[in-house]
Amino acid sequence: MTHSDEHLVALTLAGQQRAFGHLVQKYETAVYAIAYRWSGNVVDAQDLAQECFTRAFEQLSQLQDPG
Repeated sequence: MTHSDEHLVALTLAGQQRAFGHLVQKYETAVYAIAYRWSGNVVDAQDLAQECFTRAFEQLSQLQDPG
């Protein structure tokens, strides 16, 4: 069963951190690809992608509903 991103964010904010893992799995390839194009280095791209997800998690409660 797949959940929408909005539902996964709500679950994460409700304390189910595993839901954030699903978001990471969904977007990790795209985030890594962008980081690699930007850095041109595998190790740096991995670090950048990890930092991106860490910051996203830390700022998740500040996400505003666009609707």
